[in-house]
Amino acid sequence: MKPKAVLAYCREKGIRSFDLRYTDLEGGWRQVTLPIANLSEASFEEGLGHEVVVDPQMPYHPYAILVPQSHAHYLDPFTQQPALVLIATIQDILQREESPFDSRFVAAQSLRYLQSTGIADDVRIRTSLPFTLRTVKVLEETRASRGTDSQYLIRSRIADFAAEAGVAVDRHFLNAKNLSEFAIQPKSVLEACDDCAMLRYLIEQTGAQSGSTLDIASHWAATQWSFVRAGEPVFSSGAYQGLSDLGRHALGGILQHAATLTCIFWLSESDRSQSPSTVPFSQDCEPHSPAAFCKPAHDATSPRESVLELHAVPASGNHYLACAAIIMAMIDGIHNKTPLPTRDQIDSASVIPVVQGHWDRMKACQTLEMDADFLTQGDVFSEELVEWIRLRIQSLS
Repeated sequence: MKPKAVLAYCREKGIRSFDLRYTDLEGGWRQVTLPIANLSEASFEEGLGHEVVVDPQMPYHPYAILVPQSHAHYLDPFTQQPALVLIATIQDILQREESPFDSRFVAAQSLRYLQSTGIADDVRIRTSLPFTLRTVKVLEETRASRGTDSQYLIRSRIADFAAEAGVAVDRHFLNAKNLSEFAIQPKSVLEACDDCAMLRYLIEQTGAQSGSTLDIASHWAATQWSFVRAGEPVFSSGAYQGLSDLGRHALGGILQHAATLTCIFWLSESDRSQSPSTVPFSQDCEPHSPAAFCKPAHDATSPRESVLELHAVPASGNHYLACAAIIMAMIDGIHNKTPLPTRDQIDSASVIPVVQGHWDRMKACQTLEMDADFLTQGDVFSEELVEWIRLRIQSLS
């Protein structure tokens, strides 16, 4: 949607205020709210100045320019008066260029780099977010209404809010772990991450309004991945569980760089409890093994198509940085024609540094120091950002 159309939408809905929202490096959603009179067509080009928090532990907040993205807008269904949510990118106030610490910009750079390689035109990501309903009263009420699926009503409420807000929810269900789960329709990397951030907000706010706790932070998002060229998926069809050569090499790249990827996935202090020993991947293999970290799967929306399925990003983590890193690992695997481990290696290997069932963060940091070159290709991850990630992981207690 173009800026003029967004402004017309605001007039049509009687919107009085708007939020500029962006993601800090740990994955938290930050926002500033302004009256709608402050938004003009020029705002989408020139941006609006404000203090931003990219590092939650930073003792000061740098002044920057927040540039609203007209195509990334939602309606907040929880405000008394209609309010517009605009996802914003962060620009340096002096250079007037996107900040290398802006998570969304890093994700955009990874897509541009993928396109420059000629491997694919786009990437399609399907994200599923699980959550736990913890309030006994709500559980009893919903169980009486729906029988065995005790969380159906609250999921339906969230689905209604998602439709009103503009999030493309594909389906919702109670999974095998008795967790409620929402799946978002497959989209390109930026749109997929934007939708994920908004859906997390809707889940949390629905819980707050209903007097219950909808816990996202202690669970893992499942993502299905495919590269697309000329409108056709390039990972599907082949001898190894339906994967093409490109798909196998992409999977090899993810497994080869898994230790480095976890440094980016687990940036938040709250992610420490999600050690590999507690990841609900599979009952028949260790969760830190290659078969659990990432594996071939069938696309939920196109069952005849093979995709890569990855279970390693905390649902409350920074999905922009995580997705950018996964794209870079897949590109590296394709460029180097990285082979897959054998079945014996898959059964016995640990792709994540693990000590007594828990993530060895210091060993992961050492791996990051030696294995960061694939991230900095195409100026996707800056050297400064990689160093921030290393220091951040070291600081986790």
